[in-house]
Amino acid sequence: MVPAVVANAVTGELVTALTATGGPAAPPTLVAVAARSILDVAPLSEAINAPRVVGLPVPDVAAYERGVTAGMLDALRSAGHRLVEAENFAIVNGILCFGGATLDPTSCGFVPDGRSFGLGDGGMEF
Repeated sequence: MVPAVVANAVTGELVTALTATGGPAAPPTLVAVAARSILDVAPLSEAINAPRVVGLPVPDVAAYERGVTAGMLDALRSAGHRLVEAENFAIVNGILCFGGATLDPTSCGFVPDGRSFGLGDGGMEF
């Protein structure tokens, strides 16, 4: 399991908390979800449930989920990667508090990964 917490640097308020499970795919998947939701300002639910691409420990091999765009697959092939379609890998669940966890607790919401029926790795949705 890989955890990550993002807080507002000025107020110290919790903004996002994420966890990822799924073996070697968990760390890069969590980073990709965090980057997409924070840097690209995508909704957390969109970032968590987007199709994924993960580099494998085999040189120049990338695994991808169904739904990855043809343009992305072409770009990976052009970069010399051999592509392998995979079933769902790495589960990410998160909590987003866009108003701050203590300043506006009603702004917090749990975002489950659709790949796991909202249960992550045996946890419970609350």
